[in-house]
Amino acid sequence: MQLIIDARGLACPIPQMKTVAAIRSNGWDKIVVLVDEATAKESVMRTARALGLPYRVERDGEEFRLTIVREERDGL
Repeated sequence: MQLIIDARGLACPIPQMKTVAAIRSNGWDKIVVLVDEATAKESVMRTARALGLPYRVERDGEEFRLTIVREERDGL
């Protein structure tokens, strides 16, 4: 299942907090996070990296789309 987090217009650390909550939830294989600030993009990237989750970043004008993919592993 794909989860979408629309964090556009939200100041840090809210996008990161929403991302962490989604990662901790069950039943997803992909999380798409939409942000419109570079700082928010960086914090979501750091979170995914720290948890060892692969991610991809796409830029569309002033907005960023981060796609985080769950890998089959224990403990998450």
